[in-house]
Amino acid sequence: MNSKFDLKSFLSKLLKNATITNVITVGITTLIVSGLGFFKEIVVADSFGLSELLDTYYIAILVPSFISGVFLGSFNSVFIPNYVSELKTGRNIGAFQSTSFLVTIGVSVLFLIIAFLFTDVYLETFFKGHTEQYYDLVKKQFYYVAPCILFWGFSSLLSGLLTIDNEFRYSSIANIFTPISIIICLVFFKSQLGDLVLALGTLFGSILSFIFLLVVAYNRGVIKAVSYTHLRAHETSLHL
Repeated sequence: MNSKFDLKSFLSKLLKNATITNVITVGITTLIVSGLGFFKEIVVADSFGLSELLDTYYIAILVPSFISGVFLGSFNSVFIPNYVSELKTGRNIGAFQSTSFLVTIGVSVLFLIIAFLFTDVYLETFFKGHTEQYYDLVKKQFYYVAPCILFWGFSSLLSGLLTIDNEFRYSSIANIFTPISIIICLVFFKSQLGDLVLALGTLFGSILSFIFLLVVAYNRGVIKAVSYTHLRAHETSLHL
């Protein structure tokens, strides 16, 4: 009885530890997201198999995923420690956040323009020997997948803010929307969306993830308001 009581007491104390609770929560959420992602791949494979549409979709999303991975990884590694330092100084956090969002928009748009301009060169260099119809299908899907770069950038920024605020689970939960969106599009709207079903499912998922994180961040009070004067002053200090 005593050993059983001690075990319960130990588990109770363990679960009261915020770090342990966060690890368990994130682990369970990640497991659910990974499971949904796996199920999504099963649905996609069952719907298309080794088809031209699936092949062109993966090519279309390759560049946006690469840009997102490189940009978001490097940006977060700079943003999070600088934001924490800004919090410690007690300066205007709203100005720092606004500047970060503006930088995200600027860099995302720049990469979008580069991606659009060099799509033909990219396809002809790395994927030679295909028909004109094949390339058109890649570009058709790419035009809908490319805007995801912007929403992925915003989502990453909001995830960083929530992580700093010790709300790890929301960043993990946000990843659930893309596989769900793709599954819904495949199951219910495949005939209506046609060749764009995977691309639009990805775009809708990225938008929903961004909206979810934005609502959570706003309700948590993580997003701070800023006046134009403070924003200009902060931008001037960055230039200096």
